[in-house]
Amino acid sequence: MKYDDAEIYLLDCETEFADADEVCRTHLGFYLASIVNSAMVSNRLTVHAEPARQRTSSGRTLLVERCDGKLPSDDLNERGNAFTQTCYESTYFSDYQEIFTLDTEDPEAQFRVADTEPIYLY
Repeated sequence: MKYDDAEIYLLDCETEFADADEVCRTHLGFYLASIVNSAMVSNRLTVHAEPARQRTSSGRTLLVERCDGKLPSDDLNERGNAFTQTCYESTYFSDYQEIFTLDTEDPEAQFRVADTEPIYLY
């Protein structure tokens, strides 16, 4: 099962961003970093997640390099899947908007969040 895919946001992005491939992955990268730090990823992904855990690399980098820009269920462990099924679609985007004080009327506001600081939402 695939929870999300950055390509969907790239295709939906109506404005041309110079780094559209990157900015469409930021919110997923923040989520991935959060669940990495909560020990909710699969053993396969844990091996590659240490830089994100140590905050020497971003969740977005891990998402691109090891997950092909997608958040599939097989990259999460049992606890991560239970958490993601409960939280991701129901509250993650509203939490993300609130934390970054994004304009909810602007569908592209999420693409303006910089991936410069390791921010963990959960």
